[in-house]
Amino acid sequence: MQILRDGYYFFFVFLVFSSVSYFFNGYISILFLLVGVFCVLFFRDPDRKTVSDDTLVYSACDGKIMDICETSEPEFLKTKAVQISAFLSPFDVHINRAPIKGMVVKQERIGHGFAPAFLESAKDNSKNFILIKGRRADALVVQVVGLVARRIVSWVGVGDKILQGQKIGMLRFGSRTDVFVPKSKVKKILVKKGERVFAGKTVLIQLNNIRT
Repeated sequence: MQILRDGYYFFFVFLVFSSVSYFFNGYISILFLLVGVFCVLFFRDPDRKTVSDDTLVYSACDGKIMDICETSEPEFLKTKAVQISAFLSPFDVHINRAPIKGMVVKQERIGHGFAPAFLESAKDNSKNFILIKGRRADALVVQVVGLVARRIVSWVGVGDKILQGQKIGMLRFGSRTDVFVPKSKVKKILVKKGERVFAGKTVLIQLNNIRT
């Protein structure tokens, strides 16, 4: 398992704080050290091998399914869609992965709020929309900030060709990731509310046999 460079950076910073505070208060020194260790664990990047299959839509994040619903998505998919939302705790791996193979055809950041990601008011939170055009269906990945997670990192841009399971970005310190797929392309939903999922490993949706 690898650790992203930011993990080592934050660990070094809190190690310095821990060393300095040791001369004033041993408990605070231990606290800084524990925060540094947490940062290393937060930025972990475990090896993931995704079995490429254009009839499947994988989870874009690690976390717990908080909602599965049918909704209208007029801005990006421009059709009725199945939305699957997963909440990431601060202890989950926070790297997002592509649910399908395809090309990034649109990316846009919208919103400005920082409400807890599991609340209804989170609809106004800052979000990063990544629209991926695939062979059988398009998929929209939405990275949503929360009360603690206030930074969205994207590693892809419009025009990039991406593989299923490829790392596309991350959320800093816990939040939510949504995956939207056109309802007309969905054959079967393979997860249920409350289930734990893993990016690039857990299959969310089986697509029908009609190619775009």
